[in-house]
Amino acid sequence: MMILLPTYPRCGSHFLAEYFLQTTGVMLNKTHYMISNNYDYRVTIIRDPRDSIVSRLAMQIHFEESKTMDEYLEICKREYILFYNYILEKVDIVFEYSQLKNIDAVVDHICNITGIKRNNNSFADTIVDRPETGFLKTSTVSDKYKFCQEYMEDKDLTELYEIYEKAKAMVPDLENKTNFQSESKKSGDEFEEKVLQDLIDRGFGPIERNYQFKEAGVEVDFRAHNVDRFEYVEAKGGKEGDAKRPGAQRTDNVKKAIANGALIKTYNTLYYVVYFSARPEPGSYSDKMINLALNYKIIDEVRYL
Repeated sequence: MMILLPTYPRCGSHFLAEYFLQTTGVMLNKTHYMISNNYDYRVTIIRDPRDSIVSRLAMQIHFEESKTMDEYLEICKREYILFYNYILEKVDIVFEYSQLKNIDAVVDHICNITGIKRNNNSFADTIVDRPETGFLKTSTVSDKYKFCQEYMEDKDLTELYEIYEKAKAMVPDLENKTNFQSESKKSGDEFEEKVLQDLIDRGFGPIERNYQFKEAGVEVDFRAHNVDRFEYVEAKGGKEGDAKRPGAQRTDNVKKAIANGALIKTYNTLYYVVYFSARPEPGSYSDKMINLALNYKIIDEVRYL
């Protein structure tokens, strides 16, 4: 599984990535670039724009002062807006910087969504300052930090706060762990009902729910019969607004559907259909996997609702 951790600078990505690696064995791929394709999940951390920029400016001028403060500030503001627009469009899981104080709840939330399992390892903090790359573990140790705080006091960040508030709407309530899971299940159940209605509209009946292939260890959402054949049907839903990409935009959904198909095709003549609530992004891993599965008849038909 490939998980991207794209963040605006000084939002705690080093701490989250290191903690997650030590307690799950899974690497979060850190970046400050707006990468779009070919990751199963994108996780980010957002932070109050004034706090973010104070911290970034302090680290910047701690090591180098090749520009004026006003020039640095304009760069920070422009990149903050660009990055938060990217977050609103592309990122699946969003945390607020303050939630890192409860880092185990953050890790648990990621694991609940991705299916990753935690190990029993304790965290050992190995993050250190790296002057050779211009990195401070925390900007507050710099003698430039107070100066940057004072410089930023009267700066107008209205546009930045507007987009920050939009991103905050994506942040989960970690105090109520069941909230995400119940909403996700509700979304999946709603999509199954849409698939059931589509099968009825196509003339199928009777239709069995949760049909099991016990020897293969596989269950599909429906077995539907009409005058021509049985169809064995899997529904992969979700909707915009969930803390993950919907339908075939999520590679994990696609992988699971294909794995089920490969197993039930041991029964040879079965007609296997997968419904997705959204099409994959053209040229993405999901798009390529679906086309390959169709070509090799692992999946007989894909339908989008």
